[in-house]
Amino acid sequence: MAALFSLAGTPKDHLLSAEIDLGSIAQGSQKRQAFRLLNDSGAIVKIATIEASCPCASIHLERSTVPIAQFLAGDVMMDLSQKQDFVGSLAIAIKGLTEHGQIAFVLMLRARVYRASEAAAAHP
Repeated sequence: MAALFSLAGTPKDHLLSAEIDLGSIAQGSQKRQAFRLLNDSGAIVKIATIEASCPCASIHLERSTVPIAQFLAGDVMMDLSQKQDFVGSLAIAIKGLTEHGQIAFVLMLRARVYRASEAAAAHP
């Protein structure tokens, strides 16, 4: 299932953001989620750089330039293989920056990481 968000529609001085809840993830595992961001900013958006607050999160974009009223589509990946011992709640920010260093979007990834020994049925 893809998450759908808007790239704009808020005042220029307000940070544009969207949240993706990845749900429950077993410790040490991976989870991927597709998303689509609508560019309703009134201007072409060009993503030059991606920054993530944790190396365990990454993003793949189908294209880096988004015309007005078109979608920036891609997927986010949470890979906890390097954080085998982590259990608890995660909140990770992924920023898309323009060539001038301005924030084009922020995706906030959220997940709940449970012990691999726990039954997966207890964590839908």
